[in-house]
Amino acid sequence: MVNRLRDASSPYLRQHADNPVDWWPWCAEAFDEARSRDVPVLVSIGYSTCHWCHVMAAESFADPETAAQLNADYVSIKVDREELPTVDAYYMDALQAMRGAGGWPMTVIADHDGRPFFTGTYFPPRPRPGQPAFRQVLSAVSETWKTERDRVDGIASHLTDALASVHEKVAASLPAGTAAEAPGAEELAAAVEMLEGTFDSRTGGFGPAPKFPPLMTIIQLVTHAARVGVGGSGGGGDSGGGAEAGSGARALRMVRTTMSHIAAGGMRDQVEGGIARYSVDGQWHVPHFEKMLYDNALYIRATTAWFRLEQWLAGGGGTGAQLAARYAALAAREARETIAYLRTTLTPEGTFAAAIDADSLDDHGRSVEGAYYTVAAADMQDAFPTGSLFTAAGRVEGRSVITAPAILDWLDSAQDAQTPPWEGEQVEADRQLLLDMRAERAFPHVDDKTVTEWNALAVTALAEAALVFAEPDYADTAREVFTALLATADLPAG
Repeated sequence: MVNRLRDASSPYLRQHADNPVDWWPWCAEAFDEARSRDVPVLVSIGYSTCHWCHVMAAESFADPETAAQLNADYVSIKVDREELPTVDAYYMDALQAMRGAGGWPMTVIADHDGRPFFTGTYFPPRPRPGQPAFRQVLSAVSETWKTERDRVDGIASHLTDALASVHEKVAASLPAGTAAEAPGAEELAAAVEMLEGTFDSRTGGFGPAPKFPPLMTIIQLVTHAARVGVGGSGGGGDSGGGAEAGSGARALRMVRTTMSHIAAGGMRDQVEGGIARYSVDGQWHVPHFEKMLYDNALYIRATTAWFRLEQWLAGGGGTGAQLAARYAALAAREARETIAYLRTTLTPEGTFAAAIDADSLDDHGRSVEGAYYTVAAADMQDAFPTGSLFTAAGRVEGRSVITAPAILDWLDSAQDAQTPPWEGEQVEADRQLLLDMRAERAFPHVDDKTVTEWNALAVTALAEAALVFAEPDYADTAREVFTALLATADLPAG
């Protein structure tokens, strides 16, 4: 069997180079092979720091029997969604059209022209309630291919036409050669009201768990609050009239609740800075531990914008000025510590790494989610007494996730002129103890490839932060990364 992935540029493809599956990279030759053998094409899409991609790889792609079935009945293609985003986007549209939701690993079965006719995400090695085993799926689809080719062609044609129709309708809805008309004041206020319908007023965010940090939404809410004012919520002028009345204050409430709970939770790395991909629970306590460049770049942009708003409100006087000053201090902490974390991920090429894996080796040499970040419950109890910034909340693989609920207590306190709970010698000593614990563990895999779009987003975030916080060092890093991008990216080719 030819190993076609060993020298791939993608770390994700190289992770699968030693599988018994006869993998192909995305190429015309793979589809030619499927055509000559008259078998369907299995397209497996993921990325190198994807936890559930690792799980499916260990359970199925490393399994000799599953590999033998794939090699006999399919041509199998492995795709890095970060390396080929257009391929990923096309099949993600198909997955969402057929299943109503998406995610990775993405499992797509297509015909010889690449048209999908079956889609899914993770499949377990053995059947579960409501979920077939992966090998059952492979057998059923292969049999359908052999015995009901007209049905396969009908599904592929219908889905392809439906996706094309959606894209055409979207394109047709935009005025040719002109920008779409900006929403008016009433529409913006209505958008805030619609967001409130799914807002979790207790811990922030929108909708039930799992919760992803809604950073673009936060930036828009900050912009809205700054534009219309927030009335008595901390100075800064009165709210506008009509549909805008009160919407600025409501937007501010959603921003503060969401961002403060993220900042105090376990999705935010309280030790080294930066945020993980998402929280599996509704309290932002237990994260899915992978760290993505674009999430952290957006977090810097959101916290920087939030800081500007709170600083403005604090300077306006009034009954809410002191509370605004506390939120401003928290926003600054989040932006600065995320920037500090991001600067540790610079690659030798001078750009930012794409992602840090959720999984790493534990003390027994097993690859376990959160092994690097979590702490044994006994260690937390012994080392961090009541009153420490760092507290255990939630478990992953029997170990504790580190949170900082003292931040929320500080925000709610009626006492004046309190020192922020993340400052002080004891906090630094506790943080150093946690850093020492981590130094003894295996560091997670780093996907160090340069994704131009994500690096550009980080450059923008650093440039904005350099202006807002008057930090020339941030601008220097932004300039260095941008220079490296210009040197390495094939910009004329897109």
